[in-house]
Amino acid sequence: MIEEHPSELRADIARYFPGRSLNEFHRNEIGNGSMSWLELWEFFLALPADSMTVSAMSGDHARRRWTEADYMLANALNLQQYTIQVLWAAHLKGKPPEITPWKLPDLRTWEQIEADEDAERQRAAFFAATRPGAPDPEYARKLTAARDEHLRLIAEHHPD
Repeated sequence: MIEEHPSELRADIARYFPGRSLNEFHRNEIGNGSMSWLELWEFFLALPADSMTVSAMSGDHARRRWTEADYMLANALNLQQYTIQVLWAAHLKGKPPEITPWKLPDLRTWEQIEADEDAERQRAAFFAATRPGAPDPEYARKLTAARDEHLRLIAEHHPD
């Protein structure tokens, strides 16, 4: 926890335990500090779910610290926006304004984000190579054959 998220832990201790600092723990290792391992652990356990440390440990890389109440409010807002669109279309007989739903935080790990971006790049390369008028039709044929083989293997192992 200390090695992975030191800045978040430092900020949380200062925020939730006024007058205390993570520096007290570091001075303790030298021998003249006033915060023990046990006290640091108790501070960590007392952190609320929306603290920076808990959020970072749960994968909230955008530092959007959401509690259950925040999620419920976002869902209520999205529902209200949807209701407005339906009522607008039903009673005002026109096209409702475009309302974008409230965006929830991205809780994927950095590895998941990189894997998703890599998969998206591969999909884009496949579609660019297989579109009509692609510069190398032989490459497109090879990609199509590899894709068909992949789908065949998936169908063999996962019959529906």
